[in-house]
Amino acid sequence: TISIDSAFTQLRVMPTKTTTYFMEFSTPFGCTYRDSVSVIINPTPNIIISEDTVICKGSSAQLFASGGSQYEWSPSIGLSDTMIANPIANPTITTTYFVKVTSAKGCVAMDSMTIIVADPPRKPVLSRSNDTVFVKGDGSQYEWLLNGKSITNAQDSLLVIDSSGFYSVIAKNTYCETYSDSLFVSIGYAKIILDSITLN
Repeated sequence: TISIDSAFTQLRVMPTKTTTYFMEFSTPFGCTYRDSVSVIINPTPNIIISEDTVICKGSSAQLFASGGSQYEWSPSIGLSDTMIANPIANPTITTTYFVKVTSAKGCVAMDSMTIIVADPPRKPVLSRSNDTVFVKGDGSQYEWLLNGKSITNAQDSLLVIDSSGFYSVIAKNTYCETYSDSLFVSIGYAKIILDSITLN
């Protein structure tokens, strides 16, 4: 209840849920007036966003966010569109993207996710000396191919050739892989030896 000579002309309220406030106003002449006002609490957007992910340098990933009616991503570097829910991201370095989500009622929430950009192995190079083919690369794992098809159990650094054809190798690290060019090797007792070079 507020009297006419009260110093309070307005009240600041911070309800945590939708609340109706009632006011009773009395004059010095005994008249009383009553009114009410409702403060409606709209929920903030419940954002669902892409998990952190790893891509190889030069690759891309699609971001996802939901829970609102408007979306704004930042920074804009590497994004196909900053004002949609699911832009394509192609950053050249590890980047944390933030999304501001606005509901139809104008409430705002923010979240973020990180794209880790991994360097692929250096392209492996094949060279041949007599019946030996050497491969130089910096992968932590290798997969050997004959005429484009994977050779079973051929993942070591030495390979004994028992068929003629085009040989190639895939250099792999934890996240990425790189293909070598192919090299034709005639049948015979040829060995492919891996000479790994670690780049600092």
